[in-house]
Amino acid sequence: MALLSVDEKDWLQEQIRTEYEYSETNSTTDKAWGQLRNAWKEYDMAKHDGDGTKMKQYAAQIERMQKQINIRVESHRDIAY
Repeated sequence: MALLSVDEKDWLQEQIRTEYEYSETNSTTDKAWGQLRNAWKEYDMAKHDGDGTKMKQYAAQIERMQKQINIRVESHRDIAY
């Protein structure tokens, strides 16, 4: 299985740029951004390993963190919920 696609990597880079440009300085937001980054890393590893259960787990965490940070929620089209 492939790691993150080009579109997914571009989207993640956009999120990281957004973090530095618009992120509030409070610890809750900083913690949420850190959790989002970690969830993306774990999702990528699960996708590489072909572990659908972990992919669903991390996709849900990614979506939760995106909503908390109030950024666009990524659709995980490669996962059947």
